[in-house]
Amino acid sequence: MEKLTIGERIMIYRTRAGLSKKAFAQMTDISVPMLTKYEKGKSIPDADTICKFAAVLEVTMNKLMNGFDDPNKDKYKNGILNKKN
Repeated sequence: MEKLTIGERIMIYRTRAGLSKKAFAQMTDISVPMLTKYEKGKSIPDADTICKFAAVLEVTMNKLMNGFDDPNKDKYKNGILNKKN
């Protein structure tokens, strides 16, 4: 099974959210041509843009970038993994 690119995940989450390219671009302060480049894998968004995308799409940045959430995120919140041995 081939791993999806970040552009493919952006497109999947955007369409699942029911957002057109134009609406999503406006919500994230980018142009439609730039969004198209991201979704087609011709360009990769920077961290700030990925953060905006994740917020609008209501997914974590990790899920958007890697296709999955961090399985330890609850442990980090509870401080379990923050302690040094």
